[in-house]
Amino acid sequence: MRDLTVAVLLSLVLLACNRAGTTIQSTSSDEGGQSASWAHIDNGAGRFECRKSATGSCHYLLYVQQCAPDAPLAGCSARVIRSFTLAAGQSRDVSGLPAQVRLCQDHHAMPVAPDCAH
Repeated sequence: MRDLTVAVLLSLVLLACNRAGTTIQSTSSDEGGQSASWAHIDNGAGRFECRKSATGSCHYLLYVQQCAPDAPLAGCSARVIRSFTLAAGQSRDVSGLPAQVRLCQDHHAMPVAPDCAH
């Protein structure tokens, strides 16, 4: 079930073209109900919103990939920058993020990097 939710979320990711930085909006629906989250990351700062969650919470994992020069992506490891959980309706601002930060989000459990990005 978790894999299906992650696949649905990743397939519905929308990148905004009219704002600086990266905006990610995801929505999903399963037998438990509907879930929606939103994130915007720009210039080392991020805003994360758990707009709606069938489970009552959104789990966020911020990480960077660490790769040896000329290594295939499969040989990369992940260094977690921060992880947190928000209740439905909550938001959080995070500063001091590195330029190459990546985001994974799930409504059922804390994601595990870098597998959450596939």
